[in-house]
Amino acid sequence: MFEHLTTILSRNPIFQSRGRKPQRPIKYQLGAFLIRYGTLGSDTRRTALQLSIGHGTVFLYCRRVTRAIRELRDQYIGFPSEQDQQHTIDTIHNAIGFPRCVGSGDGSLIRFDEKPLVDGTQFMGRKQFFGVSYDFFTTDATVDHRTRITSYEIGWPAAVTDSRIFKQSDFWKHRVEYLRDGHYILVDKGVS
Repeated sequence: MFEHLTTILSRNPIFQSRGRKPQRPIKYQLGAFLIRYGTLGSDTRRTALQLSIGHGTVFLYCRRVTRAIRELRDQYIGFPSEQDQQHTIDTIHNAIGFPRCVGSGDGSLIRFDEKPLVDGTQFMGRKQFFGVSYDFFTTDATVDHRTRITSYEIGWPAAVTDSRIFKQSDFWKHRVEYLRDGHYILVDKGVS
């Protein structure tokens, strides 16, 4: 998967050097991103020490990788077509007996190591740690029968409830367009 993601990201011009000094290979930049965000929190100092690079370089690599991944969104994430929805409906109905269900959704938190400097108290969640919420609902974060993301909403402070995030999502605002013919998604009771 790492090699595959490296190949996909290599097409983005953000990884092309514009000056005389060449950039480090994409594998190295993606590795820094994964080390930083793949461990508890988002400590750049630890990543910088592990890779023997500057603290600011960690931010630079993570910013590049994040931007490149975000630009891939429309290629890989989207609400399923009518045919794909029917396949999801059939699979879910056969597996667990819910008719007309086109997916499921839930929220989660990305944990921070320390309190953010700006509006830090907003990022304190009910579980008493700082973080940012992301929710998996149908167009701002849902999954189909193969757990493939079909939509998401990300970036809300941890203090914001799943229910509020869901009601501000593109999916909720346009639910009549996404869910037709009695179709629905299963969500955690906290977001209803």
